[in-house]
Amino acid sequence: MPKESDPDELAHKAYKAARNTYGTMIETAKKTHWEDFLQSVNDKTIWTAHCYASGAPTDAARPKSPH
Repeated sequence: MPKESDPDELAHKAYKAARNTYGTMIETAKKTHWEDFLQSVNDKTIWTAHCYASGAPTDAARPKSPH
């Protein structure tokens, strides 16, 4: 009988698979949203796109591009 904390237990494998699938779905959604946003950039939103794309990745206070 497997222990509750046995990483080979079926529930742990199902959890890992679901977690990985969910993470992949989030990354895909972020990329798709970013690409759609860039396709819709116009004269009014160009500055916003510039700010997102040029923000330093280590500056947590500034918005970042999702890719």
